[in-house]
Amino acid sequence: MTPSTQLHANSTSLALAFITPKGKTEFNLLMGLRMACLVARSGNLSANAKVQARLNEIKDYLHYHQPSQAFHQRFVLGRSEICAGIRLHIDADGIATVEPALTPNKNVIALVGGRHAANH
Repeated sequence: MTPSTQLHANSTSLALAFITPKGKTEFNLLMGLRMACLVARSGNLSANAKVQARLNEIKDYLHYHQPSQAFHQRFVLGRSEICAGIRLHIDADGIATVEPALTPNKNVIALVGGRHAANH
């Protein structure tokens, strides 16, 4: 079984979106934001320079590129957790914001075996 076939057989549709070059770019943007949020966890996320820099990278990406369907459904049409307790939402103007998750969400982004997947 090739790695591509194995990934296809063992992952959700969201994980499959990250096989494409566009998906890999989105994955890298999300993981950069996730790491910035984890490092800044003890403070106010909206005031943290690294978090704001990562949010601006996402805004710039969305200004010049159409997001993948999976990314659009997760973050533009809804709010999904990028790490436990922190949700990302992107408004219609492409402005990305992070906010605390008030209730647990089963859609936490997880890095599983070097690929992106959704916990269910």
